[in-house]
Amino acid sequence: MKIRGTKLLVVTFLIMQRDSGGNNH
Repeated sequence: MKIRGTKLLVVTFLIMQRDSGGNNH
């Protein structure tokens, strides 16, 4: 199931982006 791996990657990317934004705040 490649979809599962892709979803995990997207979630990780989202967390990273959120972390960056939260740090700025």
